[in-house]
Amino acid sequence: MRTRDLGPLEFTHADLAAARVELSEFVTLMADRTKERTGIGWEPSPDAPNSWKALKAAWQHSLSTGEPLPIYDGASDSVVFASAEANIAYRFWHDVTHLERRRNFTNAHEIDMASFHLAEAEKHGLERGSLPWRLLHADSVGQTLHWAILREFVLDQRVFVLNVVQFGLEAALLAGMARLGLLAPQVLPFGVDYTTGAVAPKPPTEFTA
Repeated sequence: MRTRDLGPLEFTHADLAAARVELSEFVTLMADRTKERTGIGWEPSPDAPNSWKALKAAWQHSLSTGEPLPIYDGASDSVVFASAEANIAYRFWHDVTHLERRRNFTNAHEIDMASFHLAEAEKHGLERGSLPWRLLHADSVGQTLHWAILREFVLDQRVFVLNVVQFGLEAALLAGMARLGLLAPQVLPFGVDYTTGAVAPKPPTEFTA
């Protein structure tokens, strides 16, 4: 299994399962350390703050009262982490890091946040280019670029991340464009999932609108 470059990566089901567990253990550890450092925990909620202004207000409320910070628990059915709980723990670490580093939700700040998280992962021992690191890279950098280009969140986190790791970031973004009808799916590498549960119908031919 190649680890140093960011091109398409080959791995087994066992490799993926182990990587998801390793990544989940890392983000849960970071969430726990954040809770210990700040004295504020997290609480899964369907009504968590979804804007920079709302997040800052919720954080001030938690600091004043000691109540947990509400963290959005939706869209956690198909994730790159080993469990929905790990996904929510990552969101808590991510949100508090936004606050502590004074980074808002703009694309530029989200890319900066992704770089910070990846650097923290390397400090923890997740080798740059390893499968756990690549999963985090695809989730953080990949989803930010997906939003920046297509102005929508990915439909299925796990599918998108696996597209990035298996076929490359460009192919994963092109898959999103194909799903929206912006180009024909025939331009995609064979096997790319461009609608949940679907694959490109045949090898790429030419770029068409």
